[in-house]
Amino acid sequence: MHALRIAIIATVAWFCLARNDARAASSERLQTVVDVSRISAGGVEADLIHRSEPLPPVAGADHWKDSRLRIYANHRLAVDDPLPVDACGMTLPFDGPAIVLAGDGTHEVQLLVTLQKSCSRTGREHAGFELITYHVRKGFGNYERSVAPAASSSMLKGLPARSDGYRIAKAGNVSAQLTFEDTASRFGPVSLRIARNGVGHDYGRITMSDGSNFASVNGPFIIDLDDDGQLELVFTALSPGASCCGFSLVYAYDQALGRYRRFEKMWGKYTNSGELIRVPGSRGVEFLSHDEDYADENEVPYPDLLISPLQLWKFSDGLFVDVTRSYPKLVAQDAWEAWETMIHPGESRREDAVAIRQAACGQYLADKYMLGEGEDGWRVVEARCPDEVVDWRGVSYHLYSLLRRNLQKFGYAR
Repeated sequence: MHALRIAIIATVAWFCLARNDARAASSERLQTVVDVSRISAGGVEADLIHRSEPLPPVAGADHWKDSRLRIYANHRLAVDDPLPVDACGMTLPFDGPAIVLAGDGTHEVQLLVTLQKSCSRTGREHAGFELITYHVRKGFGNYERSVAPAASSSMLKGLPARSDGYRIAKAGNVSAQLTFEDTASRFGPVSLRIARNGVGHDYGRITMSDGSNFASVNGPFIIDLDDDGQLELVFTALSPGASCCGFSLVYAYDQALGRYRRFEKMWGKYTNSGELIRVPGSRGVEFLSHDEDYADENEVPYPDLLISPLQLWKFSDGLFVDVTRSYPKLVAQDAWEAWETMIHPGESRREDAVAIRQAACGQYLADKYMLGEGEDGWRVVEARCPDEVVDWRGVSYHLYSLLRRNLQKFGYAR
């Protein structure tokens, strides 16, 4: 729900800016990314090959085009088929491939595809499943393709298979290759190699600061983050755990060392993992997040909703710098979203609606202070949010005092 909300906020803001900025343009292609996943069992090898679309206004998930399945039998190419796409030409979500032992002793390759009714990137409507099977014709050596409706979204169960894969990104004079040891889930060790001007260096495994593996690593995006003419590599990584944590990893070239240095920022919960956004007319690319610490201090009882003020960060000279106040139109859009949430907080349960409205009041006030409209913000909040509230533990307190203290503590009220 929160990922959808972030996408809506940033997308609406993007189009609002485009209408008001004559220089606004559609998102540009920053790089070419090729992703290859490979499994093999019983003399059969299946490769999934993807190419990325241009970076969207908000880029957190992978959006693939030109995706293909290649099957090799005894090292001979037997199948080279495009994967199913939606109405926008984007590859449909799928599980697999799996290599399955058929009843006649041959090895089938299967993909389970999730069908969609639309191509909206902010929440495609589910329309069932299809099982695509490639079965070898005995005596002929070639594969037949069959498609059948599937009733379940459960993961395919195939033979124990060797699994490896890699992802390649190229832009300008820089290329990077990620090598995965478990392509089915992207869990486990991930190794990185970067080449600049044709000279490559191995940077070993991408791990957390304590040496343990991330749950997943997405990217790289090769981007000039600070418009200094040098390309950086950006990864989004998630740590293991139920609700924590999202990271951005930036590899920036150090001229003195002749190598790339890694910089890291932890954003907080999975749903707040530093989306990349390019604002028309701005220099470079910013990271979009929300002020999770402020929301926590305001006793927000449903952290996964992450109803909290917008933040924009710029990476420059090895530092992540808060530049939110430089984008008043985006902040105003976030305030409007908070106001909408105050008016319609949800009616699943009364206590949910009260808590969500309370969180939205805190978000709205922070945004209004960043716009220099704090007094106007208080007039709206005092009309919509009661001062005396009871938290999830049954403890009553004064909301306005809490908000005033935290607005000062987190630098919104100066």
